Amino acid sequence: MDRFPAHKTTSSPVSLHRLHRHRRRRFGDDRGSAVELAAVMGGVLALFALLLVFGMRWLAVQAADAAAQRALETAQSTGGTDTAAVQVAAGIARSSQAITDVATTVHRNTATVTVDVTVTALLGGSVTRSATGPAARFIPQRQAP
Repeated sequence: MDRFPAHKTTSSPVSLHRLHRHRRRRFGDDRGSAVELAAVMGGVLALFALLLVFGMRWLAVQAADAAAQRALETAQSTGGTDTAAVQVAAGIARSSQAITDVATTVHRNTATVTVDVTVTALLGGSVTRSATGPAARFIPQRQAP
């Protein structure tokens, strides 16, 4: 049985109300409220903020790791000084422009060199990375008489 036959064209307020009620029951009441919109948008914005913070953290980790590795190479090289290693680390870490502060320390002993680089990201949070390697020494060969 057809509920709304084609030959019947009644436009009384009662029949329009029935038609509207029938559509609402058939398709669901899809009239969203402002509260639902605010909840969904709040969740989307929170997810976006979380993604931004983790992205900045990842960038800080990458900058600290690259700076520590390159500063170690500089400190290990023959004639490499601690000052040169600190300058190299600061230059590499700040090249991402998302790093606000860089602190570098170089520790040496007779066999190894250790470089610690601490960076602070634009959105806060510090990351420390360390690199250790053997100290390079130049030992000239003795000349035969």
